[in-house]
Amino acid sequence: MNYDERKAIIARGLSDYLGPLAPPRALDAEAQAEMLRRTIKAINARLPIGNDDEIRGSLERMFDEVTRSHKGWSWPTPDEFVSAIRGGSSKASPETFTPSSHDDASAADMNAGRPVPEAIVWGIAGVRLANAGAIRRDTLQRYRQASARAAAVVWGEDGARAHLVGKYGEVAAAFFGMRAAE
Repeated sequence: MNYDERKAIIARGLSDYLGPLAPPRALDAEAQAEMLRRTIKAINARLPIGNDDEIRGSLERMFDEVTRSHKGWSWPTPDEFVSAIRGGSSKASPETFTPSSHDDASAADMNAGRPVPEAIVWGIAGVRLANAGAIRRDTLQRYRQASARAAAVVWGEDGARAHLVGKYGEVAAAFFGMRAAE
């Protein structure tokens, strides 16, 4: 799903939601349209990336939350919508988003030795990249070793083991018990 498709889904959902509510009295038609564009852009920037059903589900949860917290019969502010998004993203979805673009970017970063999120290093995304041949298995191992070493510096070996195993499962346990500096 690309950026424009996401915007269209958000626009339809927002239009349906705002239908029974009154637009702010101080805004003329042009200002109302601009407010809607800004609201759609703000929602799109924070809504988790997903497929059509996931986006619609996120919108439904957001609208439910706005309904619970909004006072009055006029349109909620863009901030009310954004604040109601749970598990949102801290950045906007890329305008050229395709399902594989995140994997492609992560593989390119790992192959270049650049940092990637810990969830990629320990999660299914890293395994998927290695299985697809987008990165070498030893590259994934190096990233995991570096993550374990960094965690050990912060929490000590026992704390790091507990943190990483608690968050990512037993896959992380294999990186403790051996010297983290190795």
